[in-house]
Amino acid sequence: MKTIQNFAVLLLMTMAFSASAQKIKWESGEDLPFIKDVALLNVQYVYSNMTVAEGTEQSFLDERKAEINKDKPGEGDEFVANWQSAKTDKYPKHFETTFNKEFKKEAVVIRQNADAKYTVVITLNNVKTGRGSAWGKKPAMLDFVITIVETANPSNVLAKGTMEDVKGEVKAPKGSGWIPGGAGAVMNTTAHFVNKEVTNRLAESFELVAIALAKQINKKR
Repeated sequence: MKTIQNFAVLLLMTMAFSASAQKIKWESGEDLPFIKDVALLNVQYVYSNMTVAEGTEQSFLDERKAEINKDKPGEGDEFVANWQSAKTDKYPKHFETTFNKEFKKEAVVIRQNADAKYTVVITLNNVKTGRGSAWGKKPAMLDFVITIVETANPSNVLAKGTMEDVKGEVKAPKGSGWIPGGAGAVMNTTAHFVNKEVTNRLAESFELVAIALAKQINKKR
């Protein structure tokens, strides 16, 4: 049984929850004429203007911290720490790993602090955290702005687009229910528990943005 569980967790964590992604709504530069011979991209993440649950990020964190600490002292502080660390660790990891997996023959690599001519700026604006409790679930919904600029001259915006209401929900891979030996059931159970953590739901939205951007770049190379 333990082997089945390990297999289920591994498969769940290494597959994007959706095979298709929303498309980027481009405001300018959709054709990406500068991207043809690019093999390396820098990436930067911006959270400074983020709103959460229709209020400021700080007010959301203060309320959640107080609410959780009231029932479980100390866990509210842990919630805030996990929320902040996800912005520098989990979200970049999900975005960059997913983006880089989209390229096979013509490799285009994206990573933070890369010595690259162009930088992709991922700005997270509005966040609806969704729900993943035992009493029901609702996907997170995130709004992004995707900007590509010259690294040496960030004021030179080469392309800009948006993605709104990008869903974030951890699901077992499609069709996993038909896997024999109980692995499918374990995957569904694992997905349910992983989805309960709010930053996991948000990370899934970052994956969909990565897929959409990678597909657009692939089309223009």
